[in-house]
Formats: sequence, C-alpha cells, structure tokens
Amino acid sequence: MIRQLSIRLAGNIHIDERTDTPIEILIWRALLKIARILVAHKGASPELRARLEEVTSANPDRYLSSCVDLLKLVWPTVERPFVDAALHLADLSTIDREVFRVVARFPRGDEPERTAIVDWLGGASLSSERLEALGTSLVLDDEADAARGLKTLLALASLAGTPVALAFDQIEGTIRLGPDAVSTFLEVISSLYNDVPGTVLLVFCQTMYWPTLREQVSLHVRDRLEDTPRVILKGLTKEEALLIVETRMKHFWDSVAERPSDPLFPLSREQVLTHVTDGNLRTPRAVVRYFQALLREPPPRGGVPRNPSVDVKPEDIVRRKLDTLLAEEKGITRPPDLRAEIAQAVTHDVFKQALTSRRKIREALVEEVSLHRARRSTIDGVRIVLSRDGERKRVYLESSNSQHGNSAASTMRRFADVLETNQADMAMLLREEAFPLPPAAQKALAKLTPRGTVLRFAEGEVATLAAIESLLNAAAAGDVPVDRKTALNLAVEQLEPNLALESRIVDSAFPTQPDEAPITLREELPEDESDERHLAAILEHLRTKRAFEPAAHLASTLGMSVENVHAALHVLATRELVEVVADRNRSPVALLRPEALSL
Repeated sequence: MIRQLSIRLAGNIHIDERTDTPIEILIWRALLKIARILVAHKGASPELRARLEEVTSANPDRYLSSCVDLLKLVWPTVERPFVDAALHLADLSTIDREVFRVVARFPRGDEPERTAIVDWLGGASLSSERLEALGTSLVLDDEADAARGLKTLLALASLAGTPVALAFDQIEGTIRLGPDAVSTFLEVISSLYNDVPGTVLLVFCQTMYWPTLREQVSLHVRDRLEDTPRVILKGLTKEEALLIVETRMKHFWDSVAERPSDPLFPLSREQVLTHVTDGNLRTPRAVVRYFQALLREPPPRGGVPRNPSVDVKPEDIVRRKLDTLLAEEKGITRPPDLRAEIAQAVTHDVFKQALTSRRKIREALVEEVSLHRARRSTIDGVRIVLSRDGERKRVYLESSNSQHGNSAASTMRRFADVLETNQADMAMLLREEAFPLPPAAQKALAKLTPRGTVLRFAEGEVATLAAIESLLNAAAAGDVPVDRKTALNLAVEQLEPNLALESRIVDSAFPTQPDEAPITLREELPEDESDERHLAAILEHLRTKRAFEPAAHLASTLGMSVENVHAALHVLATRELVEVVADRNRSPVALLRPEALSL
C-alpha cells in the first residue's frame, strides 16, 4: 500500500511539487485536520490553540501547500504539546500511539527525513541510527507490527477525509494454501472492515469459488462479509468490449509519432465485433488476452489477422505467460516473510506434482506430500516421504526468513519436537542466503545435527518460485487457457533444469558422500565472531571490487558462511567502516564508508 501511495502524481492531476505523492497529501491533511480539531478542543492549551488557528486559517482543504508551509514554520514550538493533546482526542482512539508519534515528526525535518518516515511505514528495515533519528526502535516488518502501521494510516486517512481503497483480486488463490490461509486472510479483511470503517475494501473472486471460501470462515466473519451484498459482475456487451480494445489501442498509438486516424488499426470496427462474438469474449481479462495474442501473430496474406484460438496452442500461451512472469519478477518487491511463504507453498506444489506424475527426482520416488502441523503448534510445515534404493526418508520442511530471535527459536523447537516424537527423520529449514540465523537458533539447530539442516535459497531462486505461484493463480483465475494442474506440469517441465531446489532436498535426505552431507552449522559459535580475517577479507573486497555489495554475495564470493559475514559486518559497522542498509527486498547490503578508504 505504501509503495502505491508513494508514486508521484501526474502533473495534470496534481501540480503542487511540495506535496505531489498521495502518501504526503494523506499525512499533511491528517495532521492539519487534527490541528483543526485541537483549535476547537477545550483540553488544548490556549497557546497551542492560537498557533494552530493561524496555521489552519488559510483553509487546508483548498490551500494545502500554504498550510503545510505554516505548519512547518510553527512545528518546532508546537510539536510536543500537539502530539500529547492529539493522543487524548476521541477521534484518535483507534490509532497506535507509537506509530503516530513517528508520523507526527513529518513536519519537523527536511525531505530525507520525511522519506525515511515513509520508508519506515512501508516496513523497511532501517539502520539503528536512522531508527534512533526517528525516535523509535519499532520496525514494521512482521504481521503484527505491520498491522499497527496499516490501521493507523487508514485511520488517519479516514480522519482526513482522504479514503484509501484496498483492492484484493484473485483471492481464490488462497484456497490452495489450505483452510487456515483462507480463514486468516478473510479475518484480516473483516478486521479492517470493523476497525477502519472509512476504508474502501474491494474483494474480487470468481463466482464459482465464493461458496468454498465462504464455508471456511467462522460465522462472525461470514456475517461481516455478507453485511454488504455481493455484486456479481455482468458480462460485457459487444460495444463495451469494443471500447476496451479501442482505448488500449489508442494508448498504444498515442506514443507513436505517426499514428493512424483509426486507433483500431490494423483492425476495423467490424473485425473487432466479429472476434468478440465468435470468441464469446465476456470479461475484460478475456478481451485483453485474446486481442494481445491476436495482434502479436503476423497477419496472413490478405491482411486479416488469424484467429489465435485456432493457431496458438494453449501450452504455448502458458509458456509465454511463464516467460513474462519470470521477467516481471525481477522488478517486483515482496517482504521477506511473504517470499518465505511463497517458497514453502510452491515447494509443496512441485513435490505434489512429482507425486501425482510419478516423476523421479535424482532417482528418488515421492511417496507422500502433505501439510503437517507439529504438536502444540499453529504453524503448518510440509512433510515429504521419499524412497530411493530401498531406503525411505520422511522430511519435514519449513521456510522462514524471520530475523527475530524468538520466532527463529520457535522454529527450532518445532523441529526438535518433530524429530523427538518420530514425526519425521529429518527437519529442513528453507531460508534465503541474505538472512542469517539469530545466534540462539544457530545453537539450537547445531544440537539437531545431522538430522536438522538449513537449505539456502540463492538469489533468483525465490523469484522463479514466485513466477510459478503467479502462473498457478493465473490458471485459477482463468487468465491462461489450462487448468491449474496442467499449468504446474508445464511450469515444472520448462523450469526443471533451473529448479535445483528439488535436487538439493533429495540429496540432503540421501547423502551418498561426506561432501554431499546436509549443510549444517558448527555445534558452537566461534568464540570471536569478529574474526579479523573475515573483517580483512570483506574490507578488501569492498575497497578493490565493489564499494557496495549484498551480504549474500559476500558470503558466496568470499566462501564464508552467511552468519560469519553478518557478524563481521556488525563489527565493521560498529567501527564505522561500513554501513549496512536494506535494499528494496529488505536484504542487507554492505556499503563502504569513505573513511575506510584512508585506512
């Protein structure tokens, strides 16, 4: 949501360069609305009311930028009494106090500080120095804390009269993640409905799947969902379909210097209507997909485009869709916990595909794949039963990128429980290379060796799994002309050489040589985590190769463990030789400080 609200508005929509993103407009309007409330509130001091009356006298609804400038001017003297008085208002009773205190620093600083606040609201893992500058230690990078930030921002938007619309499309994709995923997702929607009624919630689902989703939630959630009657979208008329094609074609031709007089070129109005009728195109998605395929095909002699339903095989459309998704994933950012969920869900699907198709992986046959919940746990893992050369192994998998010590320790306790109660022969944690295990989790995992191990995702592997996830959702939504099972078969067939994940899981379960044994951590952490050799190697790389480098790249390039790299970076940051920041995927990146060059 923060990412979408941070996109700068076009000049023909909004011309004020000082407040030209929706998130800035929302925050300024909210603060000025609170100022107006305090002017009329008898609990505020006379001095504060007088200063705020000057700020709001120019009418913030009409002259926003003028009021913003006045608010910045008086903020050094009114910030503290403003925040203290605002937190006693009934209008702000639903907001999180700590989140609001950070947001209320918006008028205080220059543009970099306001940018830091927006990044913080978006869940970025800021450095301790930047967090200290914002006056907080809170990071909104897990579900509970992110909900605090989201609900506060939505409440401020409602207060400011600037409603935010949250649209959730293709929610039927949650079905394949299990009943708990469906229930949790819809409970969140219901919670937003109750807590921030000024928010616009749009939830889209295919009609055929709604009864299944509806039956998997509790009664009180179902009542909230049905408080507003569902709307069944009608099919497009031929004229509406024609308008969609014309509008999209016009947008294309407007970017070309010599554009034709008819935006439908190289088609005619009659041809478009004929294709719509013959193809029974009743939805916007079907219209766009059909004409995209049609116009990409070279026309035959005579100038009339071929019918894609005749000339293009469904399998080819799926393969092209997957290629497109793989390319798109390079520009998509997702929080680490969501990437971990995707990795676990698609790992389950890929092994399930091997089970149903009887496909062998490294000569191993998949006998069983199921979601598995350890005793006394609310977290679902995946249990895979493999057999090779008469040997049978039960592997329990979980995927996590969490860097919180308590969360990682809980994962290790589940692993120990699964192994001690003979629910599995081996426990495996799937984790991206960029994120080290917290020290307590390292020690707990070492005690499980050799039956407990970590399998690291290299950069790009999660993007491949996310592309498969998107393809399966597209199949469920009807965006590709095959069912979900066929889409998964085609994805695995096309990406099999690149899906090293399957092979590594099997090889970890059946190590044949000592050097092929599961990768485990040492039983004890090094006594001196600031090993000077590690520090020297990292500094040398940053000085001579690249002045900024992702931590995961340092580990693979220098042949060091992820944990040792992060321990060394922590020491180097303490010595003010490097700075560790998070990239757009919240993966840590080491930056060489100028001071380090002179040493």
